[in-house]
Amino acid sequence: MNEQEIAGIRARCEAATPEPWVADSFGIVSRPNMQTGPASWGTRVCLWDRGGHATGPDTEFIAHARSDVPQLLGELVQARTKNERLIGILKTVAEGHDGSVCFLAQEFLRAEAGRGKRNRRSRAGGRAEGGDQ
Repeated sequence: MNEQEIAGIRARCEAATPEPWVADSFGIVSRPNMQTGPASWGTRVCLWDRGGHATGPDTEFIAHARSDVPQLLGELVQARTKNERLIGILKTVAEGHDGSVCFLAQEFLRAEAGRGKRNRRSRAGGRAEGGDQ
C-alpha cells in the first residue's frame, strides 16, 4: 500500500460523518449519543438524490470500504509479522551480546512487554488501545 492510497483512505475517513454509525430498518444513521427514540434518531449517513443515486462523502466512504478494509488488514498483518521478526532478532541480540547494542535491545524489549500488558488490559475492558504485537 503506497502513501497515495493511505492518503485517499484518510481523506474518505475525515470527510465522513463522525461515528458511531448504526444500521436500523431504515438504513445507516450516525448516533453520537447512542440513545434510542425519536429525540436521538441521529443523522442519516447515506442519502439518495431524486434519481435514486447515493451521494456525498459518506457514500464514498461506504463504497470504498470493501476494498479499503482488506488492504488495511493486509498492511496490519505485514506490520505485525515484521514486528514479531524484529523482536525475535532483538531477543537474540539481547541474550548473546554485551555493550550498547545489547542495552538498546533490552530497553526496547522491556518497553514492548509493557505495551503488550497495557493492550491486553484495555481489551479485557472492552477497548483496545494502540497496536498489538
